[in-house]
Amino acid sequence: MKLPIIFWETKNLLLQHLANARISVLIGEDVESPVRYVSCSVTCWEGSVEIGIFSNQVGNDLCCWLLSRCNRLLVGHDQEITVVDLSGARIINSASLEGLFFEFVIESTIGQILAIHELGVLALSQDAEFRWRFIAPDILTGWQITEENIRLSIMDSDYIELDKLRGRQL
Repeated sequence: MKLPIIFWETKNLLLQHLANARISVLIGEDVESPVRYVSCSVTCWEGSVEIGIFSNQVGNDLCCWLLSRCNRLLVGHDQEITVVDLSGARIINSASLEGLFFEFVIESTIGQILAIHELGVLALSQDAEFRWRFIAPDILTGWQITEENIRLSIMDSDYIELDKLRGRQL
């Protein structure tokens, strides 16, 4: 489930919001020049957890996706995917992407989450374990997900078809 996000005008306002929360996690604390300050709230059996995000990109998409079991949160931001364990209120994994994050595509029939980014796809299990990665030869201009395949439109090129389950080029 995609969670709504709140934009904060300054770093201090976001930090004050997180300080007032009973449980909070900060993502992107080591970003050198943050230009966007964002948060989302997650309420589950552990209580309410506030997630704060420092982002160094203005125009890219940012997404907080709550996994169905309500114990993990996927955050797509900048050139990274971050996995937060909500029961422990801590970051448990992250993966750098080759390009800016675009969106999560949930493929529940095969138990997979696809993180689409500027230069390819990163596949994760429904438990947020990294499965496979595909890097395109140039920037993606679009994508289409079918029952069995992923069709990536590539800048100044035609398209590439991938096996959705294994990420292999067809």
